[in-house]
Amino acid sequence: MRKDPKTLNSFLRIKQITRGVFDLIYPRLCVFCRSKLYTSHDYNICAVCAAEIKPIKVPFCLKCGTSLDQISQIRYNGCGKCANKQYYFDQVLSACKYKGMLKHCIHLFKYKRKRKTKNILSDILIRFLQANFCPENIDLITAVPLHRHKLRERGFNQSELIAAKISSFFKIENSFNNLCRIKKTVSQVTLTAKQRQLNTTGAFSCKQPGEFKNKRILLVDDIFTTGSTLNECARVLKQSGAKKVTCLTIAR
Repeated sequence: MRKDPKTLNSFLRIKQITRGVFDLIYPRLCVFCRSKLYTSHDYNICAVCAAEIKPIKVPFCLKCGTSLDQISQIRYNGCGKCANKQYYFDQVLSACKYKGMLKHCIHLFKYKRKRKTKNILSDILIRFLQANFCPENIDLITAVPLHRHKLRERGFNQSELIAAKISSFFKIENSFNNLCRIKKTVSQVTLTAKQRQLNTTGAFSCKQPGEFKNKRILLVDDIFTTGSTLNECARVLKQSGAKKVTCLTIAR
């Protein structure tokens, strides 16, 4: 049953007034600078801090997603950095540069368990997809999995939580228990590109390959560095019969 427009408008006004009163009694603070937020701030971040998040704008490489200086540099076989590299994924899309406020936001989410930042990061990716990609070209959404020991230690998989928000927004089916990490890898932060590749080789497997067969997959992760983790996941997805693997990261 559709709600009467007058009833709906009244409900929205009451909700806005209630939120305003609540903000006066229990003021919300920006997760970054701790300044006071108002009803117009939806994601616990003030306008000043939000402006410091630097999006990656077109043109960008159609293969690895890196930002390009000129539109003439766009080539389907990759930019100068990745043209001679072999990837199992078909494309990488990265929304922002891994620096400043965004870097801080990802750290708050992953290591400080500030789950409110999930909405900020999810919204960034949703808007990025709306502007740069056609979600209708995706059949299934999944995320880079954590090893069970890391999942137990952290309590959540940050990439999976964000992927779930994207799945819900675009109403695309998701799968979060099929692709799994079977090798307990070491932290990649201090590793070289070659070491990262060796570290992730054989780290993932698929429980039920049939779920990915002939599907166009959106694989979500938080950060793109060398692409070794995403590439190894894509290899497993392609071996399981995936038709196409597009990777999406918050930052690079």
